[in-house]
Amino acid sequence: MTSSTRFASDLLQIRDAEPAPLPRAVLYAGLGLLGTLLLWAYFAPLDIIAVAPGKIIPQGYLQIVQPSESGVIKEILVSEGAQVKAGQVLARMDARVSEADSRQLQNELKLKRLQLRRIDAELSGAPWRRLADDPPELFSQVEAQLNARRQAHLGALEVERAVLVKAEQDLKSAGEVEAKLQKTIPLFMQQEAAYDQLVKDGFAGKLMHLEKQRERIEKEQDLRAQQFNSAGLKATITQVTKRIAQITSSYHQQLQNERIDAEAQFHRLRQDWDKQAHRQALLELRAPQDGIVKDLATHTLG
Repeated sequence: MTSSTRFASDLLQIRDAEPAPLPRAVLYAGLGLLGTLLLWAYFAPLDIIAVAPGKIIPQGYLQIVQPSESGVIKEILVSEGAQVKAGQVLARMDARVSEADSRQLQNELKLKRLQLRRIDAELSGAPWRRLADDPPELFSQVEAQLNARRQAHLGALEVERAVLVKAEQDLKSAGEVEAKLQKTIPLFMQQEAAYDQLVKDGFAGKLMHLEKQRERIEKEQDLRAQQFNSAGLKATITQVTKRIAQITSSYHQQLQNERIDAEAQFHRLRQDWDKQAHRQALLELRAPQDGIVKDLATHTLG
């Protein structure tokens, strides 16, 4: 068999053979996909994309968060678009000025509390003791004030008591002299009567009788003078006793008035402290509810 005959038989064999199914399947699949794309492009709606400036407006409730008072921002803890929970700290303000005011109010409160205890100790006469939470400097100041007031009060009482003791001693002395005169005057009266009888009987001169009469009159005058002196000393004792009671009463009255003023100031300071604590808490800006941070106005510290 020649080469031409063999080549012709191969062509006939290829012509008579069945075509492979895979290329046909791929062709049909591609045609079907192309037809589907054409139909979707014809019937499906197409979105139009346009670029333009805009602003995001939330559909829900927008709540503005800002400090109650102006101040210096110390720390910013959130950023634009951050999601936060209710109560979460958003920013902190500089609290140095507020802390200084708080320390001053706290010192004034402690001082007024010590003054109230000092007044109560003075009124009751109780001993003055330091408690564990008493500041040493404030306690020393109030203690010095307590000692000075007590010393002044006791000094005034000692002066009046010294006058009272002297008046009582003078009254006792006047009483002794008065008692002696009351006992001796009858004797002088008897002597005068006896000399009067001797003068009548001619046994004594008139001058001796007059001398006894003068002594009796002097003793009677001394007795009346001592009686007046005793009455004056009794009045002095009564007056000094009243002055002592008045000093004590005035001292307690001043303490009561001072306590009323101190207690009123203490309550006012307590209210100021509550307001200061509220302002201190507001220096931390917190999220009022769950949400997303939007339109953050401040991005830098200061």
